[in-house]
Amino acid sequence: MNLSSQLSGLEEKLTRLARKFEQLKTQNEQLRLELAARDKKIENLRLNLQEVQESLEKKSGAISVGKPEELAEQLERYIQQVDACMEWLQNA
Repeated sequence: MNLSSQLSGLEEKLTRLARKFEQLKTQNEQLRLELAARDKKIENLRLNLQEVQESLEKKSGAISVGKPEELAEQLERYIQQVDACMEWLQNA
């Protein structure tokens, strides 16, 4: 293989590499634009969710839901109070 053919092969490889680089650059820019659009959509959805949550809190009188364990304990206390009232009514 002589020097001329080696240079020609190198030039061909560099040309392909340059084309591939430009393709990847274009693809990268498209992906960045898609990502920015998706980020904007996510932010809009977060804002909408926040608005809906605030609206629901206003409509429901800001009823807060606690932990399941706390709710179970509270329910148990209510049941005991109802049982005590029923017993009192039966004895009255």
